[in-house]
Amino acid sequence: MTMKCFIYKQKKRKDGKLIISRVYRGRYRLDDDTKFTDVPLDVSDKQAARAKLERLVREAQQERAGIIPAPNVRQAFSGLLPDHLKDYAAELRRLGRDDRYVRQCVYQMEANPGGKPVDAQ
Repeated sequence: MTMKCFIYKQKKRKDGKLIISRVYRGRYRLDDDTKFTDVPLDVSDKQAARAKLERLVREAQQERAGIIPAPNVRQAFSGLLPDHLKDYAAELRRLGRDDRYVRQCVYQMEANPGGKPVDAQ
């Protein structure tokens, strides 16, 4: 099986008339896939749509090969540590942890960003 990708404008019939979308969509299937993946490209220029689809396909291939991490992991890496700590503290509170425990966890992580246990330093 070979990789296939193409761009198109979505078409539909409304009240007997053919309506063609203003923006392009892309459809691709990588080597191991059985179904096509359909993605909105949200551009009205054909060359820009083709370039955007090629970039999406390249990223998908690199993710599968393990060259780059998944998008949610890349987004997590791009954040700042204080933001992650704030989210972690909110999650601990949501899980019903005691405020003292939450403060202690956040303090230890702020004081020791390297991840080694405090008593091992």
